[in-house]
Amino acid sequence: MKTGAVAASLLVLSAATSPASAGTLGWGEKAGEESTIILKSGIDTSQAIIKAKQNREDADSYCKNYLEDGSSECIDKILSDPREDTVTADCVAGKFYGIYGYRQFLETENGYVFVREDGTIEENMPGVAEYPIDGETFRALCPSRVKKFNF
Repeated sequence: MKTGAVAASLLVLSAATSPASAGTLGWGEKAGEESTIILKSGIDTSQAIIKAKQNREDADSYCKNYLEDGSSECIDKILSDPREDTVTADCVAGKFYGIYGYRQFLETENGYVFVREDGTIEENMPGVAEYPIDGETFRALCPSRVKKFNF
């Protein structure tokens, strides 16, 4: 029985990605609006999860590229309350909770749409800032579901 518990523990550990190789998770379309991924687990499964948190490098990029303020004061201010985001998905069902809330990914004859929790369809049109973020978030959680789509 101990062998099964050890094997299960190793499986959980191998499913998580180390922060050094994890990349970033975008939370906006503007330069610098991203945080470093600190955990990836269950990718492409019914229990996919990604956790991200702003670090000093992320804050520096946000200050310089978005706020146009490269000062250490700006970085310190951002880091006094860093963004921490957790996104999850059921890749089998095509449902996920992204940065902007619940969405369901649906393939259509013409491509795909995201459906919000209230049932409204989120279309890819100029000015809908969440659309590319939702697409990239879903791709990070469920890459095999969206290989053919560009967001």
